Amino acid sequence: MLRGRSAGALCIVLLALWGCRAEPGTDDAARQAAATGVEAFFRYGMIELGPTRSDFQRQLGAPDSAASQPLPNPHDASITDSVITLHYPGLAADVYRAGFDGRELLAALRITSDRYLRPESPLRIDTPADELQVLLGPADEDQEGDLVYRCASCTMGGNDAVRLLIDRGALREIAVHYWIE
Repeated sequence: MLRGRSAGALCIVLLALWGCRAEPGTDDAARQAAATGVEAFFRYGMIELGPTRSDFQRQLGAPDSAASQPLPNPHDASITDSVITLHYPGLAADVYRAGFDGRELLAALRITSDRYLRPESPLRIDTPADELQVLLGPADEDQEGDLVYRCASCTMGGNDAVRLLIDRGALREIAVHYWIE
C-alpha cells in the first residue's frame, strides 16, 4: 500500500508526464511523455549536473575528494583513458575521460541523498522497497534483492540502467549507469 509521501510523488509524476506529453509535429524528446517509470526517473528525477568535471564544479562546487583510475582505451590499446570519481556528500560521480582528445562523459552516479533529486522525482532515498515497483513498474532484474531497470530510450546513448540498492527494506542508493562508447 502506498504511503502518503510516495502516493503524492506518484501523483506528481503522473501529472508531470501528462503535462509533458508530445505535441503534434514535434520530435523533441524532452517534451514527450515518458513511457516507463524508469524513463520518468531519467528525465525528471535527478537534478541537472552535466557530463564533465567542470559542469559538476559549476553546479556543486569543488568535490570533497577525487580519484583517477587509468584504463586502456577499448578501441586503441596505445591510448590510456581514465575514470575520475568525484565525491560529494551523498553523491559519487564517475566521469570517463578519453585519452585521445580529453573529452569527458558522465559514466555513472551513485546517489544516497535526496538533495540530488528533483522534487518531482518518482524516487526518494528511504522509499520502502515494496513501493518501488509500484512507482517504476516491474524490474528487469532482481540482483540479490537490488532492482535493476534498463532503458534504451532514456538518453541518446541508450542501454542505460538504474540499480536500486535495497537495505533493511528500503531504498538506500540509486546507482545510475550511462552507456558510453
